[in-house]
Amino acid sequence: MKQHVFENSSQVKCIRYFDDKQILEVEYKTNKTYQYFNVPETIYEAAMAAESIGKYVNKYVKNEFKYQLLPF
Repeated sequence: MKQHVFENSSQVKCIRYFDDKQILEVEYKTNKTYQYFNVPETIYEAAMAAESIGKYVNKYVKNEFKYQLLPF
């Protein structure tokens, strides 16, 4: 698993990438956590390089991959 915490993002608290399952997990500042399925590692790598993680997730992850909201 790869993980990165975003101190300066207004939307995203943390992302985790489970490369063995191709799951991208996005934890938002609202404390909601979503898992996105069948996400290629290149998407995770591009997210890490993005100027704004929130904008990247909104444009390239949301509505592009199946997801589920994790229970608290």
